[in-house]
Amino acid sequence: MKQRETGKIYFFDFTKTIGVEVVSGNNIKHDFSRHTYRKLCLGIVKEGKRSLICQDHQYEIVRDNIFIIPTKISHSFCSGELACTYSLFMVSKKLLQMILPSENYKFNKVVLKNHEYYEQMLELEQLLISKESEFLKQSMLVKILGDIINECTLFIEPITMQYQQKEAVDKVKQFIDTHYKKNFTLSALAKIACLSPYYFIRVFTNTIGIPPHMYQQQVRIRAAKEMLSKGNNIAGIATTLGFTDQSHFSNVFKKLMGITPKNYMKDTVK
Repeated sequence: MKQRETGKIYFFDFTKTIGVEVVSGNNIKHDFSRHTYRKLCLGIVKEGKRSLICQDHQYEIVRDNIFIIPTKISHSFCSGELACTYSLFMVSKKLLQMILPSENYKFNKVVLKNHEYYEQMLELEQLLISKESEFLKQSMLVKILGDIINECTLFIEPITMQYQQKEAVDKVKQFIDTHYKKNFTLSALAKIACLSPYYFIRVFTNTIGIPPHMYQQQVRIRAAKEMLSKGNNIAGIATTLGFTDQSHFSNVFKKLMGITPKNYMKDTVK
């Protein structure tokens, strides 16, 4: 009997820019027969329930659950009577190497029950389709997926630090302070620190108190305040400081300062 398909599946391919493809299924009842992926996949169920059969075990995936499917592992999905809404993050090999530089590991969990990580993945999906910079998107992508992946792996070799943490962070801080107008990548900063991207984010955040993309935003906003106080054009400031557009600049400024650039200018320009 031919299976009746319901709902829609959407594909958002960010592989070339930040190394991930997001598959979003809305109200899906289709059963997916046994298959494999060439990429590591992490998924969440937003509504309904999804049955996953992987490595001869059956798992019932519901809200607050995160499921992980390693590469080349055969598995199948079915929804049963209820339609399911879900999101699947397909991690490229390059992105995975940012998180796990060594191949000396194995996954010991297929399903992770963690409300905090679940909420972070929901927020991550919205971030990826926003106007935020690729630097911010990839930083959050590596941090969130990295935390989840490390929670579900065993026998990861420790990363050898070539410099002490403070020295590594100081080098990156100096680079951001000098080149804050540029839209550099997470990999470029990690290379300066001589650390893997995932470990670099952890070291930087533990040392400074905020992740590197937020530090860059703060440096940019400090420069913006000075330019606004001199009466510079808001659109021109946004372009000069490397924001996507004026709207993006205004949103970041208000988030950090509590008021819009226009109102800040009114209050400070003599």
